[in-house]
This record gives sequence, C-alpha cells and structure tokens, in this order.
Amino acid sequence: MAFVLWLFYSLSAYYVVQKPFTMPMLTEIMAAQGDWLRFTLSGTAVFRTTLDILTALWLAVVALGTGLWLLTWLRLPQLSPLEEALYAFGLGFGTLGLLTLALGLLGWLETAVLYTITLLLTLAALPKALPHVRRWRGHGPTSRLVRGYLFLVTLLALSLALLPPTSWDALFYHLTGPKLYLAAGQIRPGIDIPHLNFPSLLEMLFMLAMALRGDVAAKLLHFFFAPLLAGLVYVLGKRHFHLRDGWTAVLFLFAAPMTLTLAGWAYNDLALAFYQVAAIAALLQWREQRTTPWLILSGALCGLAMGLKYTSFITPLFLAGVVAWEYRRQWRDGIRPFLTLFCATTLVAAPWYVKNLVFT
Repeated sequence: MAFVLWLFYSLSAYYVVQKPFTMPMLTEIMAAQGDWLRFTLSGTAVFRTTLDILTALWLAVVALGTGLWLLTWLRLPQLSPLEEALYAFGLGFGTLGLLTLALGLLGWLETAVLYTITLLLTLAALPKALPHVRRWRGHGPTSRLVRGYLFLVTLLALSLALLPPTSWDALFYHLTGPKLYLAAGQIRPGIDIPHLNFPSLLEMLFMLAMALRGDVAAKLLHFFFAPLLAGLVYVLGKRHFHLRDGWTAVLFLFAAPMTLTLAGWAYNDLALAFYQVAAIAALLQWREQRTTPWLILSGALCGLAMGLKYTSFITPLFLAGVVAWEYRRQWRDGIRPFLTLFCATTLVAAPWYVKNLVFT
C-alpha cells in the first residue's frame, strides 16, 4: 500500500512540472483528429526510411568491427559472443565519437572527408564484424508472451525513432549543435548554445550520421542503445545475479515508460546508462578474475560515460569505491589497480574537458 501511495505521489509530482499537454494543445489535437487518423504511405517515404535504417546499421557494423579490434588488443578471457558484442559496440561507438571530435577540431567536417574515413573504417571493420555476427546464437525469451511484448514495445519505439525529431532537447542542442558544426565545417567556440559546452560524445555520432544521411539516422543511433542496454541487463541478470531467466530483468527495464520513450528521441540518456552499466559489469568481471584488462576496459567505458554528461561523475566514484573496498585490508596492494582504473578513465574522458578548458 505504501508503495502504491508513493507511486501516485511521485507520478503526480512529475506531471505537475512536466505537463504532457496543455488545454490549448489538446484542443488543437482534437480539432485535427481527422488529419492524423488518415494514413498514407508513399514509395518515396519508404525509400527515405530504408536509407536512414541502412545508414544507422552501417555505422553500427563499423562500431562493432572497430570495437572487436580493440578487444583483441585487450585479450579479455572468458567472453561469450553476446558479451563480446556488447563491449565491442561500446568501445566502437566511443572510438567513432572521439574520432569525429578530432576531425571537427581539425576543421575537417566535410562530407567527402567523413564518407572517405567511414569507408576506410568499414574495410577494416568488416573482416572482424562479419565472422562475429555468424557466431551469434539465439538468446530470445522462451515465453511467447514475453517475446510478443518485447517485440511490440520495441517496434513502437522504433516507429517513433523513424519520425522527424520533435523532442525539446534534440532540437535545442543534441541535433542543432552538430548541424551548426557541419555548416561551419569545424567544431568551434562562440556558438550561443551553452549546452554545447557539455561533453558531447553522442552528439559526435549524431554529427557523423547527419553528414552521411540525416537527423533520422542520428536518432536511430540512440535507439540502438536500447537493445544494447537490454543485452547488458540480460547478461548481468544471468551471470552476476544468478537469475534463471535474464529476460525477467529486461522486462523490468522495458516496463519503465521512459526507457522506450527515450529510445525514440535523439537524446543521450540510454547511451549514458549503457556505458555506466557496462563499466560496472566489467568491474564485476575484474572482481572475479583479478586481471588487468578488465580494469582497463571498465575504466575506458567509464571514461566514455564521462564523455556524455557531467552528472556521470558518480560512475568513477562508484568504481573507485568498489576497488577501495576490495583492498580495504591490504590497501598497498590496491594502489596499482586503482591507478590503472584512474588512468584508463582519465585518458578516455580527457578530450572533452581539455576542449572545454581551451574553448572557455
């Protein structure tokens, strides 16, 4: 009963501030119901949507292959194909974002340059990505009801992601910043949008997608982090929380209305959640195996999270706290693991904070 009362209170308090609509808006919607109930489908629209999807998938394949090359260098032990893919996507998307940042700072934000570099990365990524995709095996839920529910809600989120962007923050800075940078041909200070001084890893991916195709392709990149986050939740549920069916945890994730709502918007919240959870998952693996590559991976993923929002600072604090707790009785032995985690996090996160220092 107390939980239900708390739920009513929290939802009511939320909608007092975040009103879903106002009476004038409702009046306009009802007046135009004849228009939005009419459904038409044109060949041109289908073609445009297909190009948007293919562009997003293209960048996802490049990210997967790039991440797999990085994982090969790390030589992580005991990885299932699913875990390997999740970490590879995280590292690959992060690398693409940082590379786009470097190109922007150098003043190379030309469509021809970005296409050329993406094509070269594709040639390097495909030999790694394609064989790995063939190793994927079905991890789907056994229950038809669960499969049906997850398919339906994911399809609804995808349909929202395929629409032109209308969400507030996307139009204010997530997509507007990249658009202005592309128009200028470089990332430069002086643009009168204070949010562009935030860490902008995902905005760099948006910018790459917008240069190759457009803003809907950019939205799809954020949508892609919804299944990636679900995969992490599944793995954590099975491996570390010993659930008989990891899809139970995924159901809880997708039952939260904002998860799939955000998946249809060009925001960065799902990417932030993915990188934070991935960093924690890698650190949990380090606790079990005590091998340095897991610490480096956890730190790198933590650094990528810090490239998304300032509020991500809680992630390195949490990870450092876990390491400190592990060595609470032999603190001298914990110095090297702590420094490894710290250095990996700092090196990956540093570009955004150095950029802001120089620009301001």
